[in-house]
Amino acid sequence: MKPSGNTLPVSLHGFTNITTDSRTYPVPSGGTNKLFVAMIAKSCDSGPSLVKLGSGSTTVVKITGTVDRFCYWVATLANPSTGTFQINLQSTQNLAYILFTLQDAAQTNSVDAVNVTNAPMRNPPPSPPHLVTISSSRT
Repeated sequence: MKPSGNTLPVSLHGFTNITTDSRTYPVPSGGTNKLFVAMIAKSCDSGPSLVKLGSGSTTVVKITGTVDRFCYWVATLANPSTGTFQINLQSTQNLAYILFTLQDAAQTNSVDAVNVTNAPMRNPPPSPPHLVTISSSRT
């Protein structure tokens, strides 16, 4: 797996007190076996009620582990097309996410394992405050 034409580092989109957000997301050209990924951080009440890219619905998985600030989800969509990314939440809350596309990724069962671990608090605080690990292997 490797980034598919995205410029690194990717942009963090962060908001306060919202229920929905949308933006155009251009899937990079070239490459094969592409996988769109949205890494989502939000309140721990429940997962997003909708995460999609264009007309494609994503598979959303809660990232397990030790958290005390946010809860995390990863949304994936195999073989994505450029379109409007949309995320809806169950209630008004804070939200942060990053979007990127991988190439040479598994097209089914794309995420093997996920985990989040709190990073130690320091003064000033590190960025990001959590370490999120996602494992995927192409079969």
